[in-house]
Amino acid sequence: MKKTITIIMVVLIVLTALWYYFVFNKKKIYTGVETKTPKPDTAKSYPHVEFPFTHGAYGFEVLMLQAYLNRNYDKDLVCDGLFGAKTLAAFKDVSWAPLSTKYSDSVSSILYSNFIYSEEAELIIYLKTKGIEIKE
Repeated sequence: MKKTITIIMVVLIVLTALWYYFVFNKKKIYTGVETKTPKPDTAKSYPHVEFPFTHGAYGFEVLMLQAYLNRNYDKDLVCDGLFGAKTLAAFKDVSWAPLSTKYSDSVSSILYSNFIYSEEAELIIYLKTKGIEIKE
């Protein structure tokens, strides 16, 4: 009698352990395939901006400018790809900006290519560390 109760207890413990494993690990018994929902694609696609870009411009080049100013000049800009008042103020504030840009509200292709274009790969990595994914 004691042996039968012991066998029943062992079987119950094994069945409980199997139930716990498959229910809480969300695995199907018949395939062993996980049923977790896939992580949504959070990468965002940014259009290219026409040069010179001004207040209200939105796109990849603006995002790179924001990342460049944050990374190299400790500006606290939101990297959203929108060239707004804060991005313009931070851009005008940097020491490398030629005198003409201090009195201009636009970013030229020459200025962009001289300072930012060469660092795009590093800036994309920088943005990934900040949780911003970019679709290519």
